[in-house]
Amino acid sequence: MCTCDREFEKKSSGLVKELSEKDECKSQKLLKRKLETWNKRNAFHLADRARLMEFMQQDCCQTKIDKMWRGKLAVISMPGVRFNMSI
Repeated sequence: MCTCDREFEKKSSGLVKELSEKDECKSQKLLKRKLETWNKRNAFHLADRARLMEFMQQDCCQTKIDKMWRGKLAVISMPGVRFNMSI
């Protein structure tokens, strides 16, 4: 990961964390919003594909992962998102 990638991840993580602390519902909507400029992918999908772990560890992302894991959210709507389970 280059310096600009780390800088972007740090800023985006901070933004998502701040929004999540103010309004969890809006932060979830932000993660799910399809971005036209990114082939209708959403921020959650892009962060997963880029392996942005600092971003993915934010509370709103963890909530989304938990819902997917428990079957409360259709994984089918999240193409490309995968889980690695280890014990």
